[in-house]
Amino acid sequence: MRRNLDGQARYTITHAFGSTEVIRDQGPPDSQLPGYMDPEGWVSLGTYTFSGSAQVVLTRGSDNADNWTIADKVKFIRLSDNATTVVDNPVLNSWSTSNAQPLLGPNQYAVIVRNYAAFDFRYNVAANNIPVVGTYTGSLSNAGEKVELLRRGDAEPGGYIPYYRIDHVTYGDSNPWPTEPDGDGFALVRRRIGGNVTYGNDPQSWAVSNLYGTPGATNLEIDRTPPTVPQNLSVQITLNPNVFALSWSPSQDPQSHVAYYTVSRDGELLAATTSPSYNDTAVVPARVYRYTVAAVNRDGFSSAQSAVLEAAVPGVSSYAVPDANHIDLIFTEALHAATASVKENYTVSNRTVVGAALSQGNRKVTLTIAEPLQMGSSYLVTISGVTTLSGNQMPNPLLVNVFYEPQGSGSILREYWTGIGGTSITDLTSNANFPNNPTGFDFPTSFEGPVDWADNYGTRFRGYVHPPVSGSYVFWISSDDNSVLYLSSDSNPANKVQIASVPGWTSSRQWDRYPEQQSAPIVLQAGQRYYIEALQKEGGGGDNIAVRWQLPG
Repeated sequence: MRRNLDGQARYTITHAFGSTEVIRDQGPPDSQLPGYMDPEGWVSLGTYTFSGSAQVVLTRGSDNADNWTIADKVKFIRLSDNATTVVDNPVLNSWSTSNAQPLLGPNQYAVIVRNYAAFDFRYNVAANNIPVVGTYTGSLSNAGEKVELLRRGDAEPGGYIPYYRIDHVTYGDSNPWPTEPDGDGFALVRRRIGGNVTYGNDPQSWAVSNLYGTPGATNLEIDRTPPTVPQNLSVQITLNPNVFALSWSPSQDPQSHVAYYTVSRDGELLAATTSPSYNDTAVVPARVYRYTVAAVNRDGFSSAQSAVLEAAVPGVSSYAVPDANHIDLIFTEALHAATASVKENYTVSNRTVVGAALSQGNRKVTLTIAEPLQMGSSYLVTISGVTTLSGNQMPNPLLVNVFYEPQGSGSILREYWTGIGGTSITDLTSNANFPNNPTGFDFPTSFEGPVDWADNYGTRFRGYVHPPVSGSYVFWISSDDNSVLYLSSDSNPANKVQIASVPGWTSSRQWDRYPEQQSAPIVLQAGQRYYIEALQKEGGGGDNIAVRWQLPG
């Protein structure tokens, strides 16, 4: 019986004058055999001049049972003396080896790699006993490729060695094929559905591996289920040096395991750690930090962020001077009354402290001063021996510079909208109830909102500035979360322009966290009024908003 061979096998011969493509019918009719195929079965590919190396590449071939391509050997004949050189086992776009085990039995593996050094660096071949049997040239496309598993048969009379296809797949990187194996660390792995043998070219017969796969070992499929959210995030604060020791309850991931945790501070990634704890040493006193933690599994899938934990090296977050004989100090956390209400624990430069009173949940201390403070002057407040209820250490002594500046008069309209998520100003302004249907309003006598009032709300302040003197004024805004401050060139709201903003969040009356918080100098005229407006959006956690200005000079 005559074998069906490829009628359009194509070869490219590289020679001294370029390259030539030759098409050969490997199964011509008997009438064409004389002069086409010699008695030993060699088919002529032509006569060429070679200078140095020679190359013959099979550029089109087929393993179809009805259209076989044969390219077992290439013979070169030197015309001057008919000397011959036969090249056996030509390099094709495939891989084969005779060095591996002769039989590959059930639950055995053979690993073929392209770059052995790189593979060994990642997987440590010797330590993990990975059965690497050889290397291959070329590469497998991330977009799609055809891969076949062939079994070598016994040599036939005349030396021909047949290969029989055991299985094959032409994979892709889009539906219905899994999309993760696309060059980022995931691989395609063969699987059985319900324990049954399935067809290799069926996308359902393939799954996504775990990250970086398990070469030479049992396949593990991807774990897309994230770990549980970390719980009970807490902090222990110590000083000299300042350290925030964060800890939390370990997360669970029964499908694979928790590989590591990510620690975020103020919404930005701070670090990764394999244990449920982390020490943050890049902290400064009196600044409030917000921490969250997430757990990441073996294959890179992350849980949601934990509940927010606010922490600060205890200290004074803001102050106010309501009149010439009082200074209000706002602390970052509650104080121990037995130490915080002792007037002898406070001194004010060139003045006598005659009283210290606690309020606002033991976070506010109001100092009473015997001698009136001078308008426009700065004073150094020294705090010693005051402790916190939590036991967190506070700098001792703690030094605070306060400035006595004039207070405004009158009131300003404060409107608020509750039940609105998000932290961006656009979350407020795009809401259907804004601006005409506020949840409520009031008229505070200072340009400041309540502190730690609620979550998921927005605020708008509106009013007029009456400059007491002509000159250049500077404005500041502080808030939690985002805010913007507008000022008009006159009393018309239509002429307002943005002069300052908070792109993230600040502590109450924290004026120097972002450069955007401070306006450029703005010239205002005494006797005129100027429309002013502030918008603030609060998401979750702490909240505040305040505006201040500096008079000319």
